[in-house]
Amino acid sequence: MGHGQLIALLAFVMRPLWTAPDLNAIAERAHGWTVFVDARSGEDETSASGVLIPGGLVLTDLHGLFARRPDGTVAPAEIVVVVDGVGPLPALLAGFDAELGLAVLRLPDQARGLSGAPLATTDPGVADELLAMGNDGKGVDVLGVKVDHVGQVWLHTTTTLPVAFRGGPLFDTSGNLAALELPFGVAAASSVLRLLEQK
Repeated sequence: MGHGQLIALLAFVMRPLWTAPDLNAIAERAHGWTVFVDARSGEDETSASGVLIPGGLVLTDLHGLFARRPDGTVAPAEIVVVVDGVGPLPALLAGFDAELGLAVLRLPDQARGLSGAPLATTDPGVADELLAMGNDGKGVDVLGVKVDHVGQVWLHTTTTLPVAFRGGPLFDTSGNLAALELPFGVAAASSVLRLLEQK
């Protein structure tokens, strides 16, 4: 065997078995799942990012989704979700977790067939790469972050996410929904699953 053939054989044998994920492809696929949520009550208006999941459901930030009526009672605000390629859709508050600041919205029945983000079955670990996505109503922004610390419920990332990312998703390198950016921090997928199991 010649010297050149030996080098070629070694390069083949020693090549890494794991290839780096294509983060651009993941961001492209997740773009349509990252939605804009607008809530109005009288003159008050609140907006946030959100993520579309299977079954015509949307996960987002709970803040601003309730409105106080003149008689002092509290009721859900008028909520509209803007889905890429579909447009604005009315949404109803289907459930929430006040501790997490997490809301589940239900879109109209005709939206149940829309493609939604798959949920990760395991939570991210320290040093895992995540793709954070936010929708400000004009477009979707993407930011790469790493997990710096893992708590019982919350994850801490190496980068503080902009306000427009509030309520938005963080995807793992397999394209699964791994966490959500919420007012109190980044909630891991397991916390989201617990809420969904109650729906």
